[in-house]
Amino acid sequence: MRTTQEAYGHLKLVEMIGEAFISPNERDRNDQDANVVDGLFAIARAIRYLAGVLEEQKISTAPAPAMTRRPGDWDGGR
Repeated sequence: MRTTQEAYGHLKLVEMIGEAFISPNERDRNDQDANVVDGLFAIARAIRYLAGVLEEQKISTAPAPAMTRRPGDWDGGR
């Protein structure tokens, strides 16, 4: 059976872990303290945005189809 001190230690540990995943300095869309899921979602949105920008640049700067492949480029130089 756990002592009161052991139980308090476990509760304190749970509280500390919870605090590590919640930031009172940041707010989510619901004006609540942001948590690690909010952070990961923000990173995913940023990656999605950057992928779109890079895709647009790739399309706008792509060479003409006749210029994209030269003899030896993809056949190992044979």
